[in-house]
Amino acid sequence: ATRPQGGEWAGVVFQASSNSLASTIQGTQLRYGGGFNAPSSDPNRARFSPIHLIGDNSGAIGSTPRILSNLIVDSTEPAISADLASLTATGPTGVPNSGPEIVANQIGRTSINGLFIRVGVDPSTGSLRRLNRPMRLDDNTITHVLTDNLFIIPGGSVTMLPGLALEMRISMIDVGTGTFFDALGTPE
Repeated sequence: ATRPQGGEWAGVVFQASSNSLASTIQGTQLRYGGGFNAPSSDPNRARFSPIHLIGDNSGAIGSTPRILSNLIVDSTEPAISADLASLTATGPTGVPNSGPEIVANQIGRTSINGLFIRVGVDPSTGSLRRLNRPMRLDDNTITHVLTDNLFIIPGGSVTMLPGLALEMRISMIDVGTGTFFDALGTPE
């Protein structure tokens, strides 16, 4: 018998139409996920995280499920990943530009023990996508991880609420003219 390992299955994928009214994953154990969705011979093969959020191709509509009290372990991919469209959409809390609701998940032994922010490549330019909408990072029970450079262009902004951890791995945030990056704190 072979022993299970990370990447045994791809992941639970929430697409652009996924929102809090219909999409919640709660109290679930996700083990050995994060991998490819098809054999290597399939030209449409893609890699997924155990919980994977995908916005539409235009970047205008995100996926905003509720991700509550799950156990995510033993994955070869980041525990949870979301594209920019999903992090800039109005989520289940009703707060504009707040993305999905992510609370009280236990994560361990994954390639990234947190929420991986997938900047992605713009297919029309071949370069990294630019942030041109406001993004509010407010899920302070999970570390947010950025591994690509993030370029904020007019119309875009980032607001981090108090207590949120943002880990940057060989990446930078370029705050363009007329945009802002606001890391809010508390008086203490």
